[in-house]
Amino acid sequence: MIQPTVSFKDNLQLLPLIDGLARIDLVDETGAVVAAIENQAGKQGSLRVYQYLLQSFGVLDAKAAAHGLDVF
Repeated sequence: MIQPTVSFKDNLQLLPLIDGLARIDLVDETGAVVAAIENQAGKQGSLRVYQYLLQSFGVLDAKAAAHGLDVF
């Protein structure tokens, strides 16, 4: 797990690359897709953070969200 700095730009450099990742679907408790983050300009930083959080925590819960806020 990374130790976030005060700079989002610097934090992005610490995260794994998202080459080959087209999108992440965010699902609710029933498995229904409630949002998606596409791998496109203007969203790649967010996609990279969400992918990192999912890899690090296995689930996007309150603990992952708290760490995500530090990264952003």
